[in-house]
Amino acid sequence: MFGPLRVPFAAVFAGCVIPDVPWIIKRLVYMTDIPFEPISASAYFIAQASLVGCLLSCVAFGFLFTNFKRVAAIAFLGCLVHLSLDALQDKWGNGVHLIAPFDWEILSLGVFQSDSVFTYLLTISGIIPFLFIIKARQDARLLCLVPLRLAACCICLFAYFLIPLLFINDVVASNSRYLQTLANRDDRRGQFLELDREKVSVTGDTWHTTTHVGETLMIANPDAQLADGGTYSFRAEFVDEREIKVIDWKRHSGMRDIASYAGLMGIGCWMIMVLILSKRLNTAAAE
Repeated sequence: MFGPLRVPFAAVFAGCVIPDVPWIIKRLVYMTDIPFEPISASAYFIAQASLVGCLLSCVAFGFLFTNFKRVAAIAFLGCLVHLSLDALQDKWGNGVHLIAPFDWEILSLGVFQSDSVFTYLLTISGIIPFLFIIKARQDARLLCLVPLRLAACCICLFAYFLIPLLFINDVVASNSRYLQTLANRDDRRGQFLELDREKVSVTGDTWHTTTHVGETLMIANPDAQLADGGTYSFRAEFVDEREIKVIDWKRHSGMRDIASYAGLMGIGCWMIMVLILSKRLNTAAAE
């Protein structure tokens, strides 16, 4: 596939990263002092991370290469595989949106655990493309950073960042990731809630966990096993506006986050190397 068709490895890497870009941006935003409404912000990133949102980003990425249609198609196929694998995982209160904006219900089939051996094997397999580092020069030759292509890329990126704004209310109304439940503070009592990969903290006799909208909730029935800290998923019920009763919980390994950061760093280094090689090739050609 990478010979006759001349598809850059960068397109494969893009398919790995693009579905996670909204969540990377979300983390960066939460680290700043930028004022934002957390429910609307979460709905925005959910819409942006949908398959149709990924399509816009793939097209933008494709315009950076000479064979832009093929690059965009390979990147989009990678996004589809990425999201499909995410949909197969057992994520409580989390999942993917493959047919948005027609349906904002999250898809999580629970075929295997996010910390399963299968997941780790998939993660390790991500090392394979880096064994073909010589292909970085081919990627560099296929780059096409001319003004017209860059303009087309920017237009797609504008759409990628602006279109999700149109669906914020639809996402909240669908109660995707329990956003409607979290938004209606006065009606929380007795409502069911699922939280995916959240932290637990203990202050004196009070136990807390966070939510994906940045809110801290008290745990009414703490389990001594949670005192070790770490990352947990919860199934719970609101007993008060800011307090939940845990029905079930599971602990997650920290290896997933470490592997994710390592993968992002590796892909980032690949892209930088491609840009440097492209500049050198252009300089050599000009001479």
